[in-house]
Amino acid sequence: MKEQAHRISMRVLELLKEAREERGVSGYRLAKLCGLHQTTLSLFDNQKRTPTLESLLRITLALELSLGELVDRAAKEVAEGKDGKKAKARTKRAR
Repeated sequence: MKEQAHRISMRVLELLKEAREERGVSGYRLAKLCGLHQTTLSLFDNQKRTPTLESLLRITLALELSLGELVDRAAKEVAEGKDGKKAKARTKRAR
């Protein structure tokens, strides 16, 4: 279950990045909109840091997204194996 939760979390971050890019919003602009530091957003984009619930809410509100729908989509994709992370997660652990 822990691995699945991690994969869903990482997929949420990927979906947020995709949504930001689709909307043509730069990291700098999103930082200003949601009140987070640009470096922090970059760490989220590159999956180097996991956001708090409050940070996720700030980002989704700024991008006019539903956090619930985003999490549901990520969970569904992970359950269906569409997140493409299964092999990568195993490789990371093997190191």
